[in-house]
Amino acid sequence: MFTISEIAKILNGEIINCNADSNIAGISTDSRENLNGKLFIPLIGKNFNGHDFIHQAIKKGACVALTSENRKYNEELPLIKVRDTLKSLWEIAKYYILKNKLKVIAITGTCGKTTTKDILKHITGFYGTEKNYNNLIGVPLTVLNADKNSGNIIVELGINVEGEMKILKEITTPEYVIITNIGYGHLEGLLSINKVFEEKTMLIKGNKDLIKGFIHDKIDYKGENILTFGKSEKANCKLIKSDSSLMINYIEFSYKNK
Repeated sequence: MFTISEIAKILNGEIINCNADSNIAGISTDSRENLNGKLFIPLIGKNFNGHDFIHQAIKKGACVALTSENRKYNEELPLIKVRDTLKSLWEIAKYYILKNKLKVIAITGTCGKTTTKDILKHITGFYGTEKNYNNLIGVPLTVLNADKNSGNIIVELGINVEGEMKILKEITTPEYVIITNIGYGHLEGLLSINKVFEEKTMLIKGNKDLIKGFIHDKIDYKGENILTFGKSEKANCKLIKSDSSLMINYIEFSYKNK
């Protein structure tokens, strides 16, 4: 997956007590997982500090751990010293996409994200977001769990406060974007529907990597390479009829490229 020296170079980190040429088999932020041959990234939250579990992670098989703290350990542990462990996770995921030339399909919206993602995963067979891994930690972990040879990945992007979408956009550099809708969700962090609109459409606005964007026809946004979907006559993809039951899943729609 990576070598220790490769990770250190990406992060401008300092290698401590380990062989720079050693291979890293995977990435983990959870010291309770199977860590054999993996890089352990200790994250810092309101009620926990992953640095408290570095020793445990190494004992469980991690070949190296990141650290952003100047701690004294009773033994020499294999470490890479970095400035910020969470930002390091973002940088590694971004590098993984670029290194393996993964094409990213990003899905966001006030609601309908997970359903849309699950349908696309079923139709395409592409790897994509599992569980609720759609935030600043879950998205990069989703990326790093993707097969480097798959060529494609579907990511679900969820935000709660201003600025998160910008970070997720920079991590994933999506070439295809789906915005299911924009509504009165997460207003405790985004405060207004206008701010929700700004954050969601950030995925397509000024996105130099965008090949095609798909948005609900009720979203008032115009731009190049944008197609709409919905029930109105103006929609590029117009829903005509659908039926979903235990016995049948049926959908009929018309499509026009302009």
